[in-house]
Amino acid sequence: MPDIHINYDALSRREQPKTVVPEELLKKAKGMLGFNARKELVHLFDARIRLLAVEIAARQANPHSLYEAGTTGLLEALKMYEIGQTTQRFADFAIPFIRTSMINARDKAPA
Repeated sequence: MPDIHINYDALSRREQPKTVVPEELLKKAKGMLGFNARKELVHLFDARIRLLAVEIAARQANPHSLYEAGTTGLLEALKMYEIGQTTQRFADFAIPFIRTSMINARDKAPA
């Protein structure tokens, strides 16, 4: 995995750009043969996951391991998300899963 470079300009912005996830991509990603769709989903969330990793690491953990935990959280959110059963956008649904996964990984990291 390439280094996580810190974009201080992006970190200083209060509002993050909205991630738009097409419903068709979610349907494919949830399928058994959805490897490429899941890969595309991770790509769509890449910048947000990186920013969260740097924010949560706060010099207490390796951002790379938090990034990996964040992608795991994203895929866990995908499993739990019910397409068409909620008015909540997937991006809004997924962020707490990503953040929780990162915080748990940070807290488990050796001191």
